Amino acid sequence: MRKAVVAGLALALFGAVAQAPAEERVIGDTQVFATLPADGPGMPEGIVVRDGVVFVSTHVSIRGNGSGPPSRIYRYDLGTGELLGSIEIQGQNLSATHGVLAMAFDAAGRLYVVDRNPGRVLRIDLGTEGQQVYATIPDLPACAPATEPDGSCSPTALDSATFADYIAFMPDGSMMVTDLEAATIFRVPAGGGPAQVWYQDARFDAIFGLNGIAVDPSGTHVTFAMTGSQQPGTPAQGVIYRLPIVEQPTAADLEVVHVFPEPATGPDGIAFGAGGRLYVAFAGGNQVAILSPEGEEIARFPDAVANQMQEVPYDVPASVAFDGNGSLLVTNQSFFTATPEHWVVFDVWVDDVALPLIEPDLA
Repeated sequence: MRKAVVAGLALALFGAVAQAPAEERVIGDTQVFATLPADGPGMPEGIVVRDGVVFVSTHVSIRGNGSGPPSRIYRYDLGTGELLGSIEIQGQNLSATHGVLAMAFDAAGRLYVVDRNPGRVLRIDLGTEGQQVYATIPDLPACAPATEPDGSCSPTALDSATFADYIAFMPDGSMMVTDLEAATIFRVPAGGGPAQVWYQDARFDAIFGLNGIAVDPSGTHVTFAMTGSQQPGTPAQGVIYRLPIVEQPTAADLEVVHVFPEPATGPDGIAFGAGGRLYVAFAGGNQVAILSPEGEEIARFPDAVANQMQEVPYDVPASVAFDGNGSLLVTNQSFFTATPEHWVVFDVWVDDVALPLIEPDLA
């Protein structure tokens, strides 16, 4: 049964709905689009849509999955939510924590997916399901105290393993890659190869750091989410930043788009709508937020009570993608409790479609 969840502010901004016919959906109306197999890796993370198919990647819970099965990418029919099959990821380090995260397409319809262990980006030919390493992500050691990062280390207090997280293609065909725990955004040249440090900043140092990333409507800046800031002025708060897409941005180029005032909202995946609104999955707050093109929060849903009334509650939502018909598809990873019944993809009505994603023509 579908449960409607709407932020009051959204009613004013998106149009009054009290007089709408009963069959019409309202902003924030949430239903289950698809359920992941309970006997699979679970923890749905990344999501992309192309040619009538929804692709969903599987990650890992807080418990880890060393000695667990390989990660998978599940394929669903966009119209019906029917499971069409899955692709098993090859070459993972199964003895340690592993999982696949964000995904993207090129112009030829090849699928790119971030693999956490080893740190890499795979390119998958969907016709043959052949997989090849498109990019490798370096494991940077933590910089020595009071040392300026020079691309050979990460400006972090702790030395953490590579945690490549989200990807987005740039206008020139290169690819940006965020690292959750290295306070670093990498750039992969068009055509692939070793990722190079593009921008580093100690302000991104956190247990849950850099996350979702997307090119903004102007095509000149990249916008990204900081899941949980550790800065004195923004303790445990989520921040949306942006940088100009230039060869080597500086600290002075970093702009704050929005700071979510409540701690532990945990912005994760992001996506721009066609009109410039930014849609943000709150992994910590179990919500979806919408920012205006000017960076102001204009809607957030559901509230805690409405969430628990749903058929399946939001349980650490991760990534978002548009279905092309007015809905936002949201993966529900259940990172902390690993509840199989919560491993779903939500269909959330937002009355918007995607800003066209960059799908470069690559060799």
